[in-house]
Amino acid sequence: MARISILGSMVAIAIVAPLVSEALELSDMKCTKFSYEEQLLEKVIRLELFVDTMEKKMKSTLNTVLKQLAKFQGEIPLDGMLADAPTTTEFSEVDEKTIDIIQKKMLQNIDERFYAFKNETIPQLNKRSMRLLRLEEKLNTPNIAFNAINVMKSPAKKRDPVIFTELLLNDGAGYNPQSGYFIAPVAGVYQFNSQLCASKSEDLEYAIKVEERRVIAGEFRAPPDALDGKCTSFWAHAIVRRGQKVSVQGWNAKLFNNDNDWNSFSGALIYRIDS
Repeated sequence: MARISILGSMVAIAIVAPLVSEALELSDMKCTKFSYEEQLLEKVIRLELFVDTMEKKMKSTLNTVLKQLAKFQGEIPLDGMLADAPTTTEFSEVDEKTIDIIQKKMLQNIDERFYAFKNETIPQLNKRSMRLLRLEEKLNTPNIAFNAINVMKSPAKKRDPVIFTELLLNDGAGYNPQSGYFIAPVAGVYQFNSQLCASKSEDLEYAIKVEERRVIAGEFRAPPDALDGKCTSFWAHAIVRRGQKVSVQGWNAKLFNNDNDWNSFSGALIYRIDS
């Protein structure tokens, strides 16, 4: 009986064991399949969340870009630059082609405005630079002034300059007491003054000349009842180029000097001009 019981147990184990093993295997297969589906579902959910988050971020970024474009359009008129741009903030309506159109039109508009600004501004800057240079030259105007007196003798000829031999002032060294000429060190507008004293009853003709061009001329007659003669004064403003000669002419009369009556020639630079 014991042997039969043991044998029955062994048979039962032999029959049941495969079934249990198969059941366990089926159970494992079911668990494994469920776990895979669960993990897959979890991944799908995470992916959907990720896509949803990315879409929100992209929409937010697009809104920011469109706001900046609107602000930029307000600061610099874009002349229809955004005509092809989307009118909604939905990301699905803004594609790469539209963004490319916006970028190209923006760059084209900026280039056109830059070159227009440059072409308009550079000539103005050049003009202002020239004005500043001229102003600087005027501010840096050298001291040019002279005053010469005393005439040793009257000119022998009409075209000869009156030679004033004694210098009281000669800033800039423009006047030459040997020749009677003032030679302009710089181009500018000058004032010249002269006084000539004619003997009594003499008819004096006079002039101030820049090279051969008269800038003032006249006549003077010394009265016959004068003790020794009378003086006349005359002056002029003139444009003188650098290196040009200025002189006083007096003819048809004998000139005289004394302690009270002086022949004189003076001048000064008022302001410089372009040479």
